[in-house]
This record gives sequence, C-alpha cells and structure tokens, in this order.
Amino acid sequence: MEILTKPVTSRPNTAFGIPISLWLVLSILSGTFLSGLWAQQADVVYVRSIQFKGLQALTEDELRPYLKTRVAGIFQKKPFDRRMVRLDAISLKTIYLSRGYLEIVVLDSFHVEDNFADITFIIREGKQYFVRDVKVVGNHALSSEKIEALLGLKRGIPYNPVGAREYVTRVEEAYQQIHKLFNQVQVYDQVDDSVSVVVKVSEGPDVRIHHIFYEGLDNLDTNIVRRELVFQEGEYYQKDRIDRSRKRILETGIFSFVALTPILVANSDSLINILIELRRFKQREWISEGGYYPIPYYEGAEPIPGAGLEVEWKNRSLAGSTTNFSTKLTGHALVSGAKVRPKIRLEAGLNNQWFFFVRIPVQLKAYYESFKNYSQSGEPLILRYGVQLSTVKKFTNRSYIDYGLRWEKFIEPVETKSDVEQRTMHFKSRWDRTDDALYPTKGISALTDFNWTGGFLGGNQDFLKVDIGVNSYFPLSKSWVLAGRIKTGQIFGWNNNYTDIRFDKFYLGGANSLRGWDLLKLQVDEAGNPKGDVFRILTNWELRFPLTWLLGGELFLDGGYLANSIKGITLNRFKWNWGAGVTLNTPLGPLRLDVAIPDDRYQAYKVQLGVQYIF
Repeated sequence: MEILTKPVTSRPNTAFGIPISLWLVLSILSGTFLSGLWAQQADVVYVRSIQFKGLQALTEDELRPYLKTRVAGIFQKKPFDRRMVRLDAISLKTIYLSRGYLEIVVLDSFHVEDNFADITFIIREGKQYFVRDVKVVGNHALSSEKIEALLGLKRGIPYNPVGAREYVTRVEEAYQQIHKLFNQVQVYDQVDDSVSVVVKVSEGPDVRIHHIFYEGLDNLDTNIVRRELVFQEGEYYQKDRIDRSRKRILETGIFSFVALTPILVANSDSLINILIELRRFKQREWISEGGYYPIPYYEGAEPIPGAGLEVEWKNRSLAGSTTNFSTKLTGHALVSGAKVRPKIRLEAGLNNQWFFFVRIPVQLKAYYESFKNYSQSGEPLILRYGVQLSTVKKFTNRSYIDYGLRWEKFIEPVETKSDVEQRTMHFKSRWDRTDDALYPTKGISALTDFNWTGGFLGGNQDFLKVDIGVNSYFPLSKSWVLAGRIKTGQIFGWNNNYTDIRFDKFYLGGANSLRGWDLLKLQVDEAGNPKGDVFRILTNWELRFPLTWLLGGELFLDGGYLANSIKGITLNRFKWNWGAGVTLNTPLGPLRLDVAIPDDRYQAYKVQLGVQYIF
C-alpha cells in the first residue's frame, strides 16, 4: 500500500480546513441571529399560574378542562393571549348559567412579571335557580310533555337557559316532521325565588309540496335526480324525507353540492315549492394522490405502513347516466429492513346506486396486480387477477356493511408451476361510534369480516375465515386518552396442503400489530420466513397524551397469540411487548415513532415507524 504525503512548509491560516476569516464571519452572523432570537424569546409572555377566587358550588377540577389558556410547562408553552383569557371568562360564565346560576359574574385579571403572566378569575356565583313550573301554550299537534323533554325542561331541576334556547331547534324540527314547516317556538322565563318557564308555540298549518323545480342539471335528465327523491308533489312536507333525498342525490357521485329549499307559494300559507339546487362535479378528470400511509398489503396481517401513489381517470356520468366509470393505476412500496417490496395494481370499475330498477349500490371491478411475497431469499413475483361484484350500504360516514362475490386467480413463481383459484363470498361490517376518525378520544367501534372461500362456489380451496375486533377509547382528561383494541380470528377448514399465496392465514409483528417483532415475524419457519396460523388473538393498549406543539406521546402494551387451535389458550402463552412512542400530528393523522421492548429475551428492542394510530 502506498501512502502519499505532502510536506508542510508553514502553518495554514485555517481551522478544520476552513479559513479563519470565514470563521469570523460565521461567528458574527450566528451571534447576531442568536441575539435576535433571544430578544424575540425574551419578549414572549407565558402563563405561570391560573387561580380561581370565590368558588363554592364548583371546583377547580371541574372548571379547568373548559379553559383554552394553559400554564406553561416543560412540554406545553403556549404564549399568553389576552383575548383567550376573555373567552375563557365567557366559557366559565356559560358553565354556571347552564347549571342554574343566573346571577353569575366572572371577572378576569392578570399580572405580568418577568415575562410570566399570573391569571386570576374572580367568580361571584350567586344563587342557584330551579325550575318551578313549565307551561306550554299554543300546542296541539305535539304534547306539552314532549316539548318539555325536547327543551330539556323538568320541574325541580336547575334551570338551564342556555340549553332551553339552544334546543328550540329540536322542537321546530319535530314540528317539521309532522308537516308544520312554518312553526315558531319561543321560550320566556320569569325569575323570582325559582323560575317559571313559558313556552309559546305557533304551530302553523300543515304544508303540502306543490311543485318541484331543478336548477343546475345542465344536460342531465331530470329523472336522474327525481328517482332519488323519497317525496312527491302533492305530499305533506316532512323534514326527514327532505334530508334523505339530499343524501341520496349526493350518493350518485355526480354532484358536489345539493340544496333543497322550500319556497312559499304566493297567496297560500299551506303550499310550498321545493327548489333543488345542484352543482356538478367535473364529469371527466384525472385524480392523483400519494404519500406514506397504512397499506392493506397482506390478507392475514394488519395494514402495513408504506409509500403509495395512485393515478385515476374518472367519468362520473357515463353516457349521461348515474353510472361512474374509473380506471386506476396504483403503486405501493413496502419497506422492510433493507428490502423494498413493490406492488402494482391496475383496476377498472363501474359503480351505480341502482341495480336495474332497485336501489342497491353495486360496484363491479376487474383488477390485475403483481407483488412480491415475503421471504428472505428469492422474493418471487406473484401475479393476481380477478373480478369482484359487491355492494356497500353506508349508515354514517364510518359505519357500513359491505358484501359481495369475488373470483380471483394467482399465478405462482414459474419454478413451482402451480396456480391457485379462489372464489369467495365476503361480508364485512363496521359500526363506529367514535368522535373522530383520525384522532379518536371517546367512543367504541366494532368490525366483523367473514370470508367463505370455495364451498358451492367452487375453486381449489375451501375454508371459512372469521375476524372480529373491538376498539374502545376512554378520555381520562381533556387531552389524555386510554385506547384499547382486541381482535380475534379463526380459519375453519384450512388444509395444510393449501398454498398460502396471499397470506390468508393470520400473521403478527410489525408497526401495526406487535411492535416488538419484525414485520409478520412473531412466528418464523426454519428459513426465518414468516409463519402464520389459523387462530389469532391480538390486543393493544395505549395511553395517549400531548407533549408540545404538534407532538404527542404514547405508552403502550401489545399482546398476541398465534396457534392452530383455540384449545389450550392461556395468558402465559401470549407474546407481549411494551414501550413508548412519539407522535407528530398532521392533517392526515399522526406520524408515529415507537420503541418496543419484547418479553422474549432473545429479541432486541425494535424501532417502528407508523402512520396514523395503530387503531
């Protein structure tokens, strides 16, 4: 080996290879920047304390969750905002009013010292007032008892003037449901030692629909909209039918805006015209989207974080009808360790809310895709193509049932020269009563997934796969949440001679299931490849809390169990991991960085990158 050297004749005027003059310039610039930043930070005022004076009926613990202003801490440093303090005072007053303290006075003050503000809320609660009696006048179609219940008024309870006036819309909508569109409801109260409430009702006449007019159809046939209406000319007006009709028109996928407006007919107080205002989507367009998000890559595993790109061409009104046509090219890249496993899918589909003359949402889809199987060596390419006919019935934005038929064929690697044909009947449902899709803090959701492959449908595989899960969210405070998930599934009739080409069996491990193990590798075969089984239990528990800015924290416990039977299941056979994570809140959901420690002493800790909460 030859070593080249260069003689040094004098000490260079450099430091670490950078001229001293440049070091001086950088030092001056950085010093100026840091000084300006320090001066800017020195002008920021933070909240040091929040105090309450005069509390008797309510406690600080009851009131603090309603405050937007927060005391500065290690992870929480919102600058002091005078307007926010005023809004907090109004919120406190509203809380007291809703509990019957009609004489409530809330004063706010603050004192700033050394760039810290001390806030004080001075509260004069006064007397709590109760409802002495409620009198409803002018009502005939609705009973007084029902109107009182809708307004939240009951004798002997604290008087809530805020709620009573807010719930007036409930009574108005109840009247609109029984044809009385032009009703008026007013709430009056008389306060002395207690409160007497008078509800004055002007019911108005029964209203019929005279004519229906359309605006914004352009060149579309009026029958496209008319058949979505659940009311007709000459019928009585009912609010729920108007709302259902608007929802059905939007479900056609043609219109971006739909409004149904009642207009009083001249010289009549009991006839209205319905004006249906429509705004169309662009009929033909290219749509593209991409990012890093959970991808349903393998059938028997939870969605896996990966990069994806979709390019779609859509025609929302094929030949002037309500049939939507789309063709989509999707590319997914699953990154695991040093390997990238691409998945390419091309599909074309038709979608309509009507099947001949019956309103059943139908989707017909044909697809072709190629992907790489999960193995340590070789990574053979697998081809998959098929046709799916399904229908989706939505109850809310996040609650639905999805059922249909699927035929698909897999072409395994050339060296095995064996094909797999599956004919499947599927039924999937989701019941969601959580408060938010991306950042849930309370509520519960349940999922069921049934897939019957083979049977009378034929094919060369015959088994029934059942998967059930429940997610629950418990708010511990205004910003701390305890979240829990339990999923269990079993495959009935699986033959060990079947080729698990699309990972129909259950697998655990990875950022969205057991975070203490590599992707799908809770169980592995002799070659170190993922090994699935026909029975699975998965449970995840997380304590979620805010840190600072857009950052949040997690403490979690994951548990999982894979076996060939439910028999002999015990807790000591579960695999567990625990750990902590940091989340970055984004409009598309949290970005997670989790560190998990498995209970297996032969396994090292794992660092997992995830997109959105694990459930």
